[in-house]
Amino acid sequence: MNKQMTLFFCMILCCLMLVGCSNGNPNTPVQNENTYKVYFTNGEETMLVETTYQAKSTEPGALIEELAEAMSIVPASGAYKKVRPEDMNIFERYLLTRSGTLILYYDDTYHNLKGTTEVLYRAAVVKTLCQIEGVEGIEIYVNDEPLTTEAGTAVGVMVADDFLDNTFGELSFSQTMVVSLYFATASGDALREVRINTVYDGSYSLERMVVEQLLKGPTVITGLEEGLVQDTLPAQTSINRVSVRDGVCYVDFSEDFLSKRPEITDQATIYAVVDSLTSLEDIAGVQFLIDGQTRENYFSIKNFDGVFERSEDLILK
Repeated sequence: MNKQMTLFFCMILCCLMLVGCSNGNPNTPVQNENTYKVYFTNGEETMLVETTYQAKSTEPGALIEELAEAMSIVPASGAYKKVRPEDMNIFERYLLTRSGTLILYYDDTYHNLKGTTEVLYRAAVVKTLCQIEGVEGIEIYVNDEPLTTEAGTAVGVMVADDFLDNTFGELSFSQTMVVSLYFATASGDALREVRINTVYDGSYSLERMVVEQLLKGPTVITGLEEGLVQDTLPAQTSINRVSVRDGVCYVDFSEDFLSKRPEITDQATIYAVVDSLTSLEDIAGVQFLIDGQTRENYFSIKNFDGVFERSEDLILK
């Protein structure tokens, strides 16, 4: 055998040895199918930590139950704690709607969760179960009533990104923030900025809080000059979901949003929401949905199914 052939076979042998070593190395990460992240708290119960879990089930219903149970089994390695306290029961039943909302029904022991512990529990549940295909968001019911904050506001549908900044570092609750809201002027065809101080506890998304404040209207804002601005969004409108993806805030309203206030122009109605949300950091645009569906038009506004960017044309200086 000549030297060239010998060199060729040596190179092949080295390649095979390298492949064999790579496959046999226990430190080489292997990404298996049906692998999920399951969340616990750190030892100080101040933040979430994630672990890898290999699920046996593949059907969504079975996965919901399996992953929920996995959250109750603390890994042997690592200083982890489960997010559900011993005096609280796991959810009694669940419903996965056609729109992808997973509704979890708890009994009264849910109220044993307080403060940071309650927020971390919700975050862990949402971030774990939203990985399941077909689960777009999660809503919690307690004693067959929607979960509310201490202020009585419905928490509503939650998605994983709602908790991205609140659960992986130092938690900061009861933070006072200045938020810009835009309401229609007395004429109904322009917008005026109203800056409010609000206490934000991080228990649900800041974007949702802004939309809820717009729905409540200016009458709940203390110290505001009477007649300066007026209720802008359609009466009886409720929020189905508020979520953020890649700088776009998706606002899903109930069908009542189509019952527009006649004294408010179409543009003022839409840009009251758009300009308020884009005042927040990292929100570059807003897309509207009605009961989970986009619509081509909103009265005189065409291309209502697209993303609306900030516009200051209607804002009084």
